[in-house]
Amino acid sequence: MSSSSSSSSFPRSSHKRLKPSPSSPLPSSLPPSSSSLALNTSLQSLCRSKNGKSCLNLYLTSPSPTDSHHASIVLNSLVRSGLILEAEKFLKTIENNMKVTTQAYTCMIKGYVHSGDLVSAKRIIDKMFKSKRFQPNVRTINTFLRGGMWSGGGGVGGLVGEVWKRYGGERDGSSYEYYVEAMAAAVRVEAAKKATSEYVKKICGWGETYESVTNFKNVEEFGETFVSCLTAIARAMSLLGESSALINPVIDKAMECVTSLKETLSSAVSLSAPSNNPSPKPSHKPGGKRGRAKDPTFDSTRSESNRLFRAHKLNSMVSELTFLKERDTTKWTKKQLKNAMKTRLFILSSGGTTDHDNSKNPIATNSEVLENLSSFGSHILSKSNSENFYDNLISPTTQQIDFDKVFPNPGPLHIELGSGTGSWICNLASKNPSKNYVSLELRASRVSQTFSHSCLLSPPLHNLCCVSDLSLQFLASRLNQTTAEIYVNHPEPPNQSASDSDADHMLNDPTLRSIYDKLKPSGRLIIVSDNLAYARLLCKNIGGLISSRSVNFNNDSSVVVGSSELRVGESVRFKGGRGIDLLRGHPGKSLGFEEGGESYFDGLWKTGAGSHASKSERYVICLKKCDLAEEVVKEEKKLGERMASGGGAKKNKKKSAAKQARRNAKRLMKAKEGGGEEGLGASASPPASTSPALPPPGSEKTKEELKRERKLARRAQRRAEAEAAAA
Repeated sequence: MSSSSSSSSFPRSSHKRLKPSPSSPLPSSLPPSSSSLALNTSLQSLCRSKNGKSCLNLYLTSPSPTDSHHASIVLNSLVRSGLILEAEKFLKTIENNMKVTTQAYTCMIKGYVHSGDLVSAKRIIDKMFKSKRFQPNVRTINTFLRGGMWSGGGGVGGLVGEVWKRYGGERDGSSYEYYVEAMAAAVRVEAAKKATSEYVKKICGWGETYESVTNFKNVEEFGETFVSCLTAIARAMSLLGESSALINPVIDKAMECVTSLKETLSSAVSLSAPSNNPSPKPSHKPGGKRGRAKDPTFDSTRSESNRLFRAHKLNSMVSELTFLKERDTTKWTKKQLKNAMKTRLFILSSGGTTDHDNSKNPIATNSEVLENLSSFGSHILSKSNSENFYDNLISPTTQQIDFDKVFPNPGPLHIELGSGTGSWICNLASKNPSKNYVSLELRASRVSQTFSHSCLLSPPLHNLCCVSDLSLQFLASRLNQTTAEIYVNHPEPPNQSASDSDADHMLNDPTLRSIYDKLKPSGRLIIVSDNLAYARLLCKNIGGLISSRSVNFNNDSSVVVGSSELRVGESVRFKGGRGIDLLRGHPGKSLGFEEGGESYFDGLWKTGAGSHASKSERYVICLKKCDLAEEVVKEEKKLGERMASGGGAKKNKKKSAAKQARRNAKRLMKAKEGGGEEGLGASASPPASTSPALPPPGSEKTKEELKRERKLARRAQRRAEAEAAAA
């Protein structure tokens, strides 16, 4: 891994090497050399493992000639590793020294939208629109639209809508799915319906509007996106309090497509990934998962994983459609929605964990609040003249949320970090109405689904608050009180194999320290994962923090006592002799889990999708907070007692179980020779004036073991003589 930091500048020599010779032919006119192909393979490998710095270093130091394709791989690697500031520098370098590509700009857009910076991403898109050399393609537009769904669906200041109207190139199913999801999250129902009808007409060829569809031709190719769009529309209509007479036709049309899709898929021998390309014969080889699925060399394992993923997604949509169809639409109104948006929905920042901090801190004005809420339908709210949009729920001085005012019944908080679409925590909150819950999620589309679910349940959940923010920032700066429990279900590792990587992840050391600080005494941290390598890495990291006295957690052994679902799988040791118990099995009541309310990743885990996820069990870390000050007092007290007895400070010596067993055997033999068992309680050290006893007959002690025993005996003798002299 490269030792260069993100603040390092690129060497001047690399600039010269990047610049192609004017007399040299275009890269596309000659086949790539073997060295160029080898470099490409190495760069791709580092990119997949999210080792951006190593990838950049290899590119800059490689003796092989490099081209724009290599540069795009490096840029993508930096973005995937969350090194957005480094990616910005590298982009400027290749802009100045070689022909930049559409692919490179698309990678940079991905970096910005993952950071929640839709404005910077829009700036790159505008630059591409004005250029004649690198016009945005379908991948570019999809990257931006997906960012709008994650970082500010509906458009921060109308950015998503503006780009959608301006782009005149081809669109595929993903384009429409991302756009409709963003519009629905912003409860812009008419825009979502219009785009869905356009998808039906231009891509599917099923009719003029989505309402008029009667024949689902090629449903295996287009049906999944159609169902996704209608599910998002039905959710938005329900949230606005529209009647069942208006919502049910949308749900029924989606279920018709589901029925047709299941019939088609059940009759197929194998399920391949759909192509959402509008052209039956694409002019370019499709990329991503769909492109690899069309490749005859596509790995069967990945094909099966993709099939399971798609089946799970379809089942999740069917469950939501069924819930929306069966609920009582009279229990929720638009007026209730407006009130909930001002009391139980806090959009403080969005995006991903990168080095490009785009969070808004502090949030000072109503315009900033409304801009953040544009992803969730702030256009339905009246413009408030109050100086504090949230009616003093957020302190204007500390910028902390006062949860005692948020919840009608103040009490200890129970927080889920990375709550996803919110099924798990909504279920927990509905079954424990006397407890207060906070869901924390970064991606806007997931926060929208959690908020919608909490509002549309009967009765609506008034004991759940939805927050969009970085975990570290929320815990360190936004939370004004301690919490009883913090849950983390299926956290995303830096990479799937949890190997060395430049990418950051949610449960890094600063976040773990903040979790410790915000837990009340004896409060619990509960982490559930299906990735064994990542679970071990977390145990190791927590152990390191305990060793450095940054935190002090103890294993909560009560969760496995009498439990038939959990057991101690292993203990991950760290410096100091202690260890973090890594539990295996299925989390249940002892951890605070309730039946039902399966999370998205819980369901996906059960299907067996993913090569790094366990198909048989989950891995659980359950820790209790202990006071660091109390631990220090205990150790100082023990040290004082040893000093008072003349023992001195205890040395950090490792104990050997094998040596202790030999001592016990020796004591037992002495006791038998003496005619009793009293010798078992005697000291293992021989008298100061005697030499060490010879090993008993038949023992298999080696020469080195005997030598070691004599050495210990001499050391004990010298210590005894010194103590006698001092006395």
